[in-house]
Amino acid sequence: MKRRIFTAMLAVIIGFCSLPETAYALDFFKLPGGLPDKVEKGDIISFGTYEQDNFLFLRSEKIEWQVLTVKKGKALCISRYALDRQRFHDHDEDVTWETSELRRWLNNSFYNTAFSETEKEKIATTTVLAQDNEDFHMDAGKETRDKVFLLSLTEIEKYFSSREELRCLPTEFDRDMNDRMADENGTAWWTRTPGHDQKTAAVVLSDGFVWSYGDGTMETVYHVRPAVWIRVGKNSPDTPDEGEPEKEAGTAASQAPEAES
Repeated sequence: MKRRIFTAMLAVIIGFCSLPETAYALDFFKLPGGLPDKVEKGDIISFGTYEQDNFLFLRSEKIEWQVLTVKKGKALCISRYALDRQRFHDHDEDVTWETSELRRWLNNSFYNTAFSETEKEKIATTTVLAQDNEDFHMDAGKETRDKVFLLSLTEIEKYFSSREELRCLPTEFDRDMNDRMADENGTAWWTRTPGHDQKTAAVVLSDGFVWSYGDGTMETVYHVRPAVWIRVGKNSPDTPDEGEPEKEAGTAASQAPEAES
């Protein structure tokens, strides 16, 4: 009996190691490490864990983050891969980022699942601007203070220079053969900007096209790329008046930092 169990486990491990390269580059057997002392725009860093390989009986894998900018000891990061598939909102009603179910999910379920207590101390609370959809003159609601958020269309325009850069692959856990929004380029993902009306949200399509018209917030086909401000380096300031993340997305440089911790 013990020999059969051992043989079965060995077969699983061998099978996993022989899989072709998938959507993400995970060092499966390496424990999550600390953040590097120096981080620059364009770097890929590992921080937190989340289920990605779809081997649910094994531990979750490290989350890889793409660094978009670094300011005053903080790095604005977006997940390198689409980590999950969620609705923007669960009810057929007008909604903004402030009132969305996706915001609550990111700052509760995802936040508590992905980060340890020590890692949470490195995530800044950030004022997330309510940035209107300029193409359709849609009101984005009120500012929020979040640990985890989605990028807006304004931020996407600021930090990405091409459609190629915006393409995003799902992890194996997030992959679904019935996902009508996925193709060989990747998959589609939510932004926090409203679409053409208050029951839609703008999205980035699988080929990197930014669709400001958007889609219904109750759609189940769109994926999530969380964004966070992470404290990096040994001398990252700990108090708001010493350089927390500034209000992002093209706001005036004179605006004061708004993050609490």
